[in-house]
Formats: sequence, structure tokens, C-alpha cells
Amino acid sequence: RQAYDNPPQPHSNNFHFNFGQGQNIHDIFSQFGFPGGDPFGQFRQAQRKNKDIRAEIVMPLAETLADQVKFLSIKTANSDRQTVDIRVPRGITPGTTIKYPGLGDTMFTGLPPGDLYISVQVSPHPQFQVSGLDLITPLTLSAYQAILGSEQTVRGLDGKEFTIQTPKGCQPGTKLKIVGEGLFGFNQDVKGSLYVQINVRIPTDLTLEQENLIRSLM
Repeated sequence: RQAYDNPPQPHSNNFHFNFGQGQNIHDIFSQFGFPGGDPFGQFRQAQRKNKDIRAEIVMPLAETLADQVKFLSIKTANSDRQTVDIRVPRGITPGTTIKYPGLGDTMFTGLPPGDLYISVQVSPHPQFQVSGLDLITPLTLSAYQAILGSEQTVRGLDGKEFTIQTPKGCQPGTKLKIVGEGLFGFNQDVKGSLYVQINVRIPTDLTLEQENLIRSLM
């Protein structure tokens, strides 16, 4: 009779729900760590603005030397186009993503606009190789210029011209440094250097007399 009056209870896995006076469903969910006792609150919070928009732009290397303003036509969720203008800070590096709050989708007028995320790519330059904040540009000398030294004009990424003196006996691969003419750090005043890398052009059309003259110097 005792077993009949007190039947065994199912295994509860140690979960205890107290439906005492004054406790409601929000109190129960609070016991499981949901803020405010609402398991869907974070989801609803995420839905309180329009969608974010992601896009990509490609910039020439020279444009990274200064802040840039870009006008973009972006596609919204309902396939409309909207034009926005954005500022890209100087020193931007390839693959950087910039967030522009409030410039995203505006499809639902009753909700705040979404955010705009722009991924910036930088196109390579045919004349300048990038090494961190430094730039490397080639300069080809004749064999005579490499032997005797020479005055040369070099153009920087921003178009500025520099006069440099190559030393006597300049070897192929030698790098001559121009301080402060490289790239800017992202949103910084720090700037790299420009390196002029020497190539030497060996003549292939020497006369016999010129060849004999060279031999006499060896």
C-alpha cells in the first residue's frame, strides 16, 4: 500500500522548477541565464535595424598617400540603388574593412538604417614594389654609369622628382634610400622610405676597339 500511495518519481536530471506564488515564465527563463527572462530578446534586438550592406572598392596605390572621398552606388535589399559618400583614411592597406555606421540598408522606414562595410583593395603599381611602408623602384644604369658614378633623376609615387648621385662602382642590386618618401601608416603620421634599386645594362654591341680598351683596363 505504501508503494501505491507513493509511486516512484521520474528522473529529473537535477532541474527543479519552482512555480510558487509570484513566479512567472520570465523568472523561469532567468534561471537559465536569459537576460530579462526572454530567450528571444537578443534575436529581437538584432532585428531592430535594417540590414547591413557589404561592398568592395579598388584604389590605386598613389591614393593611399592622402584621405580619399569616394562616392558609391550601393544596392539595397529591395534592389534599389542609393548613393553614399565615404572617407577612406590615408595609409589604407589591402584587405582592410571599414565600418560606416548608418550607411547601410534603409528598406524599412520604421527601423534605423543598417551599417555599411567596405573592403578596400589596393591595385599594384607597375613602377613601385611595396615592402611594409617602404617602396622600391628600379633604376637602370649603363655599365659606364655604374663604373664612374652618375647623377640621376628619380620620380616618387606622388610624382615628385628627386636628384640622386649613384656612387662609383655601383653594383647591380644596390639600393639607395630616400627617407620619408614611402607609404603612410594607417591613420598615422609615420611614413616609410623610397628605395632605388640599381640594375646595370651590359652593352652587347661593343666594337673590337672598345673591347680591347676594356681588356687593357683589366
